[in-house]
Amino acid sequence: AATPITLYSSSLLLLPPVPDMSMPFNVISLSCTLWAFVLGSLLNILTKRATESVKTDFTGEKEKRPIDKLRDKLKDKIGRLKRVIKKEPTTKAP
Repeated sequence: AATPITLYSSSLLLLPPVPDMSMPFNVISLSCTLWAFVLGSLLNILTKRATESVKTDFTGEKEKRPIDKLRDKLKDKIGRLKRVIKKEPTTKAP
């Protein structure tokens, strides 16, 4: 009887990641990218709010509420629709 042969190969084994010199660089670059995104977003929000408040301070007008903007937009659309309806000639069938 033949004796069984057992073969081991590296392709069947799961190799853990081996630390090298590029790993700290990858961690630093990813964390700096994350911080840049967070701080950039925060700066963008703060700048927008600040410019809006300065604009309202200088002009004296208040920012409209969203419901008021919607109401004005609807009034404008209805007014244009009424003007279009008035301009259309009415044709009567004989």
